[in-house]
Amino acid sequence: MSAANRQGMATPQELNDQIYYTIQQSSPFVAGKIGSNELLVCLWHLEWKLWTRLGIKFSWNCTEYLATGGGIFPRNTASYHEYAQAYIKALGQIDYLGMWHNDGEMKLVSTFAPQAKLANYLGLEPYLNYHKPWTQALADKRVLVVTSFAQTMTQQISNISKVWMNFQKKTGQILIPESASFEVVKFPYGFDPEVQQKYGSWQKIMEMMTAEISAKNFDVAILGCGAYSLLLADRIKKSGKSAIHLGGSTQILFGIRGSRWEDKSWFLENLNDYWTYPLDEDKPQEKAMKNCENACYW
Repeated sequence: MSAANRQGMATPQELNDQIYYTIQQSSPFVAGKIGSNELLVCLWHLEWKLWTRLGIKFSWNCTEYLATGGGIFPRNTASYHEYAQAYIKALGQIDYLGMWHNDGEMKLVSTFAPQAKLANYLGLEPYLNYHKPWTQALADKRVLVVTSFAQTMTQQISNISKVWMNFQKKTGQILIPESASFEVVKFPYGFDPEVQQKYGSWQKIMEMMTAEISAKNFDVAILGCGAYSLLLADRIKKSGKSAIHLGGSTQILFGIRGSRWEDKSWFLENLNDYWTYPLDEDKPQEKAMKNCENACYW
């Protein structure tokens, strides 16, 4: 269903099923979502000329969290206009889009992603879809995971079946097949001052990560890279491979805890001794961590 027809939006289970079958077909695709901070910056970018012409002073404050949460730097108008342009271009590559229904989201999607099949964003999260979660289609696939939790995730790979044993007992479904092979690539925290000093700009991080990902041999990439995820997904699809932008939920797949989820009933149902908090090696500086959504991922 096209982006322009919201009434025909798929259910979360239908979105899950579409991703499942597309993985099986080995056709390049992008599945993902539009983060609230990315949305705000795109809307700011698109309306900039109108506001300027009308003499309206736009509040630059709405872009703050793209820096502290999404890791896009330096935080200035030139940098953020360039980011928004790249993001809007990447929207044209999305095949399956999980919607948050934030203000302005449908306007952006219907204009720049009319090809996307839409559903509620929960359809992207396989542990919430009990009939053939799309992760089952990763059987015998090479999966590249791009995440800032690289060391913790690498440690957790051997525990995946145990992490999700409550899910299997409840649903009779295996969430992640043992025949899926995983490789993890470390993504830098763009909101960490040390990272900013090292790379100088978000564009430099994109260049570095694009080169590193291009050197890997994989079928499907799972991305949890803040505001960089959709931009990387765009490049991955153009290289003939598939990408799924899960964002913060990427860590959940591997049993990595965060306060963001710890009041959710589904999380508590699946929690067991094989879940873990991120290792210290996978944490940014303390101040940067607290500024990022009150450290809810750590």
